[in-house]
Amino acid sequence: MVCTKSSLFEVLAASMSTLGLIINIFIITSNVLDWLNSRKVKPYDKLMMSLGLARVFLFFCFLFRIFNRVCELNAYPSIVARWVFRTAQLFFDFSSLWFAMWLCVLYYVKIAVFKNTLLLRFELSIPHIMLPILLKSSVISFTFGFIFAFNIRETSDIMDAVYVPINESFSKDLKFMLPSYFFGHFVPFLVSSVSNFFLIGTIFIHIRHVKKNNTSFTSPNLEAHLSALRSVSLLQIMNTSNLIGTLFFRFDFCTALSKNISFLILNTYPALHSVVLITGNAKLKRSIYKILDCVRGCFKSEIPISIYHLESKKETVTQQK
Repeated sequence: MVCTKSSLFEVLAASMSTLGLIINIFIITSNVLDWLNSRKVKPYDKLMMSLGLARVFLFFCFLFRIFNRVCELNAYPSIVARWVFRTAQLFFDFSSLWFAMWLCVLYYVKIAVFKNTLLLRFELSIPHIMLPILLKSSVISFTFGFIFAFNIRETSDIMDAVYVPINESFSKDLKFMLPSYFFGHFVPFLVSSVSNFFLIGTIFIHIRHVKKNNTSFTSPNLEAHLSALRSVSLLQIMNTSNLIGTLFFRFDFCTALSKNISFLILNTYPALHSVVLITGNAKLKRSIYKILDCVRGCFKSEIPISIYHLESKKETVTQQK
């Protein structure tokens, strides 16, 4: 029964990782093609490409560790190799959280109407400070990922089926785990939550303004605001779930079954988060519609050919009769 449950979580985690990998490859490809056509990259597109690239490598790490766990392979020839791989995974994990945090900030700056001069200056300086923001976020992610991976010995890791008693590792290494968790997970969550909170308040103000100026409650402007409100609320729920799941996963607060659930949350969050980002991006939605139109066009072009073959067969049969 335990093996069945474990296999179920492995299949679900592998499916979500594969889905997230495809989605983020699509995000990167769409933005790169748009960059080649327009010869310029907007700050939002830079963040989206950076986030997509970090998540592509993160999903590769997830799939590798799932494959290693299912096949019971000795994928790490030495302890140093395990440390290096964990550093890489934590770097991609932390950097994706920091990039997603800056996306929340950018959403709020883009939608909100500022009367404060400092916020106006920040909005105007975004194109110039975007590259330093990406570099500093990457340095922070690598630093604390390195601290976590190279100072923790062997903790209980459901990813690799490694189990060590808590009193041998967790209690001694807590001083390294807390700073890494704080700067890798909690700070991005805190800033994202504050940005989402102010963004939800701004959207409510816009909705009240639209309702006062429009007698019809089904106006396109109101529907756009309601859609944005649902997206931001969903992102906040996902951020909170990911923080809780990561807390239980990193600090060994639960049983093997609960750690499987936490591991599934860790795989599901970046995939679903990318889906929500696509639904809130007009350019990416247009790319999806173009792909769907091409697929429909291919099916429509095949249908008349099959009908033509059926009609020709009927004609030959009638002629033979």
